[in-house]
Amino acid sequence: MPNNIITIYGCDIEENEQFVELSERYGVVPIATVANLDEVTAPLATGCQCISVSSTALVNESILLKLKKFGVEYICTRGICRYIDLNAAKRLGITVENISDSISNVIETTLLNCQNFTRNALA
Repeated sequence: MPNNIITIYGCDIEENEQFVELSERYGVVPIATVANLDEVTAPLATGCQCISVSSTALVNESILLKLKKFGVEYICTRGICRYIDLNAAKRLGITVENISDSISNVIETTLLNCQNFTRNALA
């Protein structure tokens, strides 16, 4: 069942404020943590179709398998992330998108993409 919740990993105070401010506009509920995505923090995404990770996130196949189990179908990176196993993501049916721009544009695009992704899942 599609939802409008996004887990945001590696989210600093400035990003969190902007996510909260813009999330109402897009009807997305942000769950932010300063912790980076890893084996321990992956369960924070339980029930979320969309997550956002910082550009330093190391997302290997093991983490992707957990995310898939938790319901994640879309990963949006804040900045160019070179540390995601794209082949494993593709095999698992997880869409990965890099967004690189000013922080406010990255956040707005992340929320818009999450909103669109969940709407398309309903169609």
